[in-house]
Amino acid sequence: DGTGLTNNWSEAANWDTGVVPGAADTVTFNATSIKDSIVDPAFGGTITNLNINSGYTGVITLGRSLTIAGAFSQSAGAFQGSNYTLDINGAFTVSGGVFTAPTATMFVGGNWTHTLGGTFNANAGTVVFDSGTDTIDVLGAETFNNLTFANGTKTIALGDALIAEGTLTLTDGSINTGTVNARGNIIQASTFDGGS
Repeated sequence: DGTGLTNNWSEAANWDTGVVPGAADTVTFNATSIKDSIVDPAFGGTITNLNINSGYTGVITLGRSLTIAGAFSQSAGAFQGSNYTLDINGAFTVSGGVFTAPTATMFVGGNWTHTLGGTFNANAGTVVFDSGTDTIDVLGAETFNNLTFANGTKTIALGDALIAEGTLTLTDGSINTGTVNARGNIIQASTFDGGS
């Protein structure tokens, strides 16, 4: 609810429960407060899910690395990854607002969905698809800086293209339908299973 004196996640007064969220909690931003928010160094660093819902018009900024054990969903507001690691173990969905990836590494362990109304800014970091049999569905094309396929079978929605402006790294797993356009170096390990 943003009633704290700072914008920090570690300040209990900023949360409607009066308690700083922890590893078992889902964090939700909506019209309850439009105050900007910082995942500050004093915050524990792990939550279950992060939902940025309709009505929130503020900016959430990483001031430390953050692990999301479940899913990330954004339909409003802005998210700034800064230069910290963002580890999402579940699905990543952007349907509104502006998401700016970290200049460090962003891990995604579930489906990747980017629909009309949302903006994804790749920034200068690396996005790693690191686990699971997942689907990647974007608005025709999605541009990344460095892109890594590290594990699992990935199905890129038919007609969609992923564009790697930096380095495309194929470590493990496979790619089904869709297209990956490499505009920089390609690194392929012997453990990569290939695909179509």
